[in-house]
Amino acid sequence: VENGSIVMTDYAKARLMTVDAIDFKSAFEVEGGIALGAGQVTIGKANFGDVLFVKNVRAPLSMSKEKLTLSPIKGDVAGGGISGDLNVDLKGFRYTTQMTLKGASVKTLLEEARTTPFVTGTLSAAARFDGSGGLPTMRGEGSADISSCRAQNSKVLGLLASVLQLPELANPDFEVCHVEFKQAGNRFATPVVKLTRDAVRS
Repeated sequence: VENGSIVMTDYAKARLMTVDAIDFKSAFEVEGGIALGAGQVTIGKANFGDVLFVKNVRAPLSMSKEKLTLSPIKGDVAGGGISGDLNVDLKGFRYTTQMTLKGASVKTLLEEARTTPFVTGTLSAAARFDGSGGLPTMRGEGSADISSCRAQNSKVLGLLASVLQLPELANPDFEVCHVEFKQAGNRFATPVVKLTRDAVRS
């Protein structure tokens, strides 16, 4: 396969994922009607809901009678790197994936998502997901940390700074920006959000 593409939409035809410039090279043999072998997958750009953009994705692929594996998966995200793996149980069709992100610019991530950057810093994150089909079957959890974390252009913080007469609240630098999240189907929750600095604790 050369220069392929995939588009995934929801029931309302809104785009959930677009993958472009897919190249796939492989050496497979068929045994008992099942393809066995190995290959190499490269993807020029993957767009997840116009929110997350991953470029230059590459991963070795291997397939047996029981399992399909992409590992290690590597790609570029907002000036940082993403790595991980994907394992699919072909008998029960269940999948698990683990991803780690390091060194991504939060400002670039927000700009690519066409959102005004209200936080700057360098993002590191780790997440794990599993499922047996589309989004309703997915379960996941993970955490994210932003180093050199700075809030800016926040109307809420600007108002607080004015009311409390604490100008340092308008664009605060945080010692810790930490988030933990859980996902179950269409539900996404952040049970832990921690922002701390000498003058501010949240």
